[in-house]
Amino acid sequence: MASTPPHCSITATKPYQTQRYPQNQPLKSQRQSRQSNQWTKQQVSLPKPLPLPSQAPRTAAKTPTATPTSSFSSLCPLPHPKSDLVTAFSGRRSTRFVSKMHLGRPKTTMGSYHSLLAEEALHQAVQFGNDDLALDDILLSFHSRLCGSDDYTFLFRELGNRGECWKAIRCFEFAVRREKRRTEQGKLASSMISTLGRLGKVELAKNVFQTAVNEGYGKTVYTYSALITAYGRNGYCEEAIRVFESMKDSGLKPNLVTYNAVIDAYGKGGVEFKRVVEIFNEMLRNGEQPDRITYNSLLAVCSRGGLWEMARNLFSEMVDRGIDQDIYTYNTLIDAICKGGQMDLAYQIMSEMPSKNILPNVVIIVLLLMDMLRLVD
Repeated sequence: MASTPPHCSITATKPYQTQRYPQNQPLKSQRQSRQSNQWTKQQVSLPKPLPLPSQAPRTAAKTPTATPTSSFSSLCPLPHPKSDLVTAFSGRRSTRFVSKMHLGRPKTTMGSYHSLLAEEALHQAVQFGNDDLALDDILLSFHSRLCGSDDYTFLFRELGNRGECWKAIRCFEFAVRREKRRTEQGKLASSMISTLGRLGKVELAKNVFQTAVNEGYGKTVYTYSALITAYGRNGYCEEAIRVFESMKDSGLKPNLVTYNAVIDAYGKGGVEFKRVVEIFNEMLRNGEQPDRITYNSLLAVCSRGGLWEMARNLFSEMVDRGIDQDIYTYNTLIDAICKGGQMDLAYQIMSEMPSKNILPNVVIIVLLLMDMLRLVD
């Protein structure tokens, strides 16, 4: 039986608090005034950022066979993640991936904030945006009709999902150059950082963040949180914590999204549970109340450490606070309990799942079978 973790305040009683887009200039004048984004070289608090070079001036003649380029240069390689956990709990191997597929419970429809024109722009970009000039022509033709950062965020995400990373970055550069409002530029930057983080392009995500900070629209909670998430999900725990501390030093107050990203980064980095609890308690002291993502991340830390008793306590606290569970909650809880050798308890919890309108999925079945085989051996 796994030893009981040191006492912490996680289960202590705490109060719970159950534009219109600006018109562009005429097309001809825009074509004449195209300029590459000039990246600045000012340093910020992140370690050893490399400046981005200025893009070469565009020639008038089109060269269809030219290789598409981006203003983003490769940074010096990041160190390999110090924990092997990231490979075991990332991508399609993770229980979080299965959770996002909504297996075992009715799928809810999430609101879509992009316009139909954004879908048409995406189709054109995928089919005909074969180089920088062609892609810019497509974006210019849709620019006055797209609905600001929501439509461009849709383009970033979908181009990235299709493996068109350079097009996603080019689209970001185009949108930032033509957007004059700092708040909207910050939204564009955080969306681009998040997209690159999901694609595993951590160096490029760092470069986008660095440029946004240098140019005055990146000093927001959302851009910092996006970079923390990008580092954490790719196993760079220490870098994620460094950004978190830099964020607080700059005078920004972390929000719930930030704390959830830090807790998740700690878990993937194999940090001891005591340090995770410290972040959790700091979050509560700052008035941020936990949600399902918070508890799922905490349960994942317990699962990886085999802290089945603490996992059970967290689950009970989650229920007491009135926070709904999902399949990922049960996956990680049962995983922690199985690692603690409590097979009867694991089966009992699985039998209670249908009453919550959540059915056991393949992850839970495999976990139980693996632990049965381990006990037989």
